[in-house]
Parts: sequence; C-alpha cells; structure tokens
Amino acid sequence: MVEDLHWASAQLLDMLERLVARSEGPLGVICTARPEFAEKRPGFGGGTEEFSSVSLRPLTQEQSVELVEGLLAEADLPDGLRGEILSKAEGNPFFLEEMLRRLIDEGAIVREANRWTAPETATAVVLPETVQGVLASRIHALDPEQKAVLQEAAVVGRAFWAEPVERAIGDGGVSGALRELERKGLIFARPTSGLAGQVEYMFKHALVRDVAYASLPKARRARAHADHAAWIEERSGERAAEFADVIAYHYEAAVSGEDADLAWAGDQASLWALKARGFQALMRAGSVARQRFALDRAAELHQHAVDLAPTDSDRAQALEELGIDHDTAYHGEPGFEAYLKALEIVRAGGGTDADRARLCWRAAALAVKGGPFHELVDPAVIEPLVNDGLEAAGDTETRARLLALRGEVGSILDNWGRPDPMGLEARIRAAEEAWQIAESVNSADLSSAVITALEEVLFLAQEYERSAEATLRRLEFVDRLASPMQKAEDLHLVAFTLLYLGRYEEALQLARRSYELGRDMSAHARMHGTFVLMAYAVCTGEWSELPPLID
Repeated sequence: MVEDLHWASAQLLDMLERLVARSEGPLGVICTARPEFAEKRPGFGGGTEEFSSVSLRPLTQEQSVELVEGLLAEADLPDGLRGEILSKAEGNPFFLEEMLRRLIDEGAIVREANRWTAPETATAVVLPETVQGVLASRIHALDPEQKAVLQEAAVVGRAFWAEPVERAIGDGGVSGALRELERKGLIFARPTSGLAGQVEYMFKHALVRDVAYASLPKARRARAHADHAAWIEERSGERAAEFADVIAYHYEAAVSGEDADLAWAGDQASLWALKARGFQALMRAGSVARQRFALDRAAELHQHAVDLAPTDSDRAQALEELGIDHDTAYHGEPGFEAYLKALEIVRAGGGTDADRARLCWRAAALAVKGGPFHELVDPAVIEPLVNDGLEAAGDTETRARLLALRGEVGSILDNWGRPDPMGLEARIRAAEEAWQIAESVNSADLSSAVITALEEVLFLAQEYERSAEATLRRLEFVDRLASPMQKAEDLHLVAFTLLYLGRYEEALQLARRSYELGRDMSAHARMHGTFVLMAYAVCTGEWSELPPLID
C-alpha cells in the first residue's frame, strides 16, 4: 500500500513501475493519489495490462447520509443541521467526518442515553466552508497543551516521535496530550517506529499536519526545526545516512526565509553557526542521494547547499558537487556550467591551486564526452581548461588526468575538422605519460580515465591494433573500480572492442555484465549495455534475443 502518490519522487514512481513489470509471482500494489497526479505523471503504468486505475467520485447524497448514520449511530439531528453538513461536505468523506468531529468537540452534538442529539444551541454553530477551515477550528478549540503538542509534532512531519515533542514542550504532560489527540482522531500511534526505542505517531491526514504547522508562530517554527534536526542527528547514530535527507530538510527550514529572521533577530552569531550546520547537512544529504543514484534529488539538495553556502569557498564546493551530480546523470550543460561557476569562484580567491586544477579537470573531462550535451563544447574552450589545470596541478594523479585530456583534445579537434597546433605525436606522448603515471600509482579509477585517451589517440593515428590492446587492458583493473557506473562503462567498451574483433562469446559475457550493472542507474548506462547486446544478436544472427531488449 502506497499512499499519497502525488507527493512521490520520480525515483519512487520509476521503482514502482519496475517492481510490477519484473515481478513473477502474485503481487498487488495499491496506490492512492489526488487527481492532479494524472497531470504530473500521465504515463504512469505505461498503459500496460498490469496497471488499472479507479477514480473515486464524491459520495452521492444517499451515500453521505449513510456515512453520517454510520458515524453517528442512533443519531437524532435537526434536519437543518444535517442538511448543512451534507451540503458543505459536497460528498467529501474526510470533510464530512471532520465537521462531525468538530461539532462533537464543541458540544453541538452530544451523546445522551445512547443517542447522538443536538441541543438547541447547535443551530447557532457556523460551519466553515472548507476542510482546512474545519481543521483550523478544531485545532484552535483544543486545550492549550494539546494544541502546543500538535503544533510541535507538525514541525517534525506527518510521522513524528514523542520524545522530541516532549523535549520541546518540557512540562512532562505530553503523553496525556497525545492520548487525547489520538482519542479525538487527529493522530494515531503507529505499530512500528523508524527509530528504535522511540514511540512514533502519525497525523491522521496530511491536511491535519499542514493546518497545525501553519498555526505555529513563525519565530517558534524556525527554532523548532533546528531543535528537531539536532535531535534526529543525535538519535540516528550509525543510521545518520538514512536520515540525512530529513536532517537537511529541518536545518534548511530553520535558517531560510523570514521565519529565521524572526527567530534569530538580534542573534546573528547563532544564525550563522546554524547556517553552517545546515550547509553541511545539505552537502551530506546530497552525497548520500548520489550514492543511491537518486541523482535528481542529489542535484536538488546540492543546489540548496549552493544557495545556503556561508562562504565563497563553501559555495564553490557545493557547485562542484552539483556538477558531479549532473555529470553522473549525463546532463552535460548544467554540469559544465556548475563546474565553471565553481572555477570562477576559486580563481577569484575562493579556493586553492589544487581546487583550480581539479575543477579544470572535471570540466574538461565532462566536455570531451560529447554525448551528454545537446551542443558539443568547442575544443577552443576545452584546451585552455586543460592548460590552466596543468599549470595549477600539484599532485600526480590530477596531472595524469589532465595529460590524458590533453591527448583527447586531439580527437576532438579532428572531429571538428580543425588543425591541431600541437600535433598528433605530442598528443600521443601526453597520453602515454599519463598512462605511465597511472601504472605507477596503481589506481583503477585513474587507469580507466587515462586509457580512454590512449586508445583514442592511437586510433586517430591509425594504430588500430595498439588501440584495441589498450582497450582490452581495462580487464586488468575493471573489477577494482569504485563506481558501479564506471565499471559498467568500461565493460561496455571492452565488449564492443571484442565484438569488433570477432570474439563474440567473450563480448556477450562482458556485455551482459555491463547491462546488469547499468540498467537501473541511468538511461545512458542502460542504452550502452543494451547496444552491445543488440549488436551481438545482429552479428551472430540470434534474432530471438532482440525483442526483449527492444522492450
């Protein structure tokens, strides 16, 4: 059961589609969503026979009457009051139920002798026009302690724990207030908890949480977010990565906008320190999201870090991470732009020579790929980045990467049909020097980057046998690569070369490994893995292998 699908991320929606498509046994997934979900994700389910949707229309008048009678068994309500309830609810069962609860809270409907009745004063009650109005009225009418507990809980989220609310209220009466709120149908206790040893509750409906949150004074709201972020950090312990996104959300909410200005008016030192913690929390959450290949979310979090960065150096760091997110997702233009913005800050004094060299390498390495871009980056832009990076490079590995890129620029110039002022022999020497460095430091990741340049310049020089040999050397280090995506890419390149050499069965085995590694990471990685498998099927006449790959 997946509720409120209209709030789901693209990654969750993709996962649900894959889960259903790939399941072999009996499986039923029920999802609920508001009507606007159909506009947000019109192709959800792909129209396949495994998916079906049911639109829930408003209750009819008869159904609404039946619901009222079911909620208030043996009810004796004035026709006017009953009619007003049904009219304003307009077939919305949640609205109808909340109006009845509000009337009960205010004593406009009372239980007498096993019957629900309405005193004469009930006719003077004015019912709100919206469900939000009903909820606001109910919350406003709560006992002050119960209201405070509900408001503090709303800061935590739709699901919340009792302990941080207890710590925020600080008078020891939270448990009783929680029981009353549960009795009134505003919250309910959950049978399990996301944090061991913590009692967890949930708001009955997202709107209850939203209205309670909006009723909390803005100055308290910001400080409450800061308190809850610190509490979750403290309690999550070894599971901090699991809660990184939640912690980042609370810190950002604590220091952003007018709420923060009100909460820390006259205490800029505390606000500055909290912004630094929020920045680090966003950076950490973005990195965790990228490790899980939730690349859109990683980019969103790192963009928030850019906006919150307390110093130029921090901003450059966040922009670099944002560039890596887009780079990993094969989004050429935004990744290149983020790297260049970070480089501009570093050149202006917001970083070191090491930062400058690294950013030049990252920007140039993305630019030479070509595939992630809608419009290829001009080699006249790439070459100065390489030269600038080599001028600033102090460590061996960064120098090797930049030398390899110097070699690759020769291929880019050839693709653009431009003369190479450096000459092909100089490009080959640069790539060979890079390879010698890579062999000496025994780094799989460095070897993968450098061998690309060597195979390309050798191919350009029409030394096809040496180029193929260089590509096949990836097998010496591919299993030591840290990145599964890079491993999939290297296996793809070796498989394609083996296919070119007519070594079909070897190519097939590596292509399958590449496909399995990359198919759930990105469309680009999936395309590479699929391509070699399809090429194998064409080369060998195994036509039966094609339909599943096309699907």
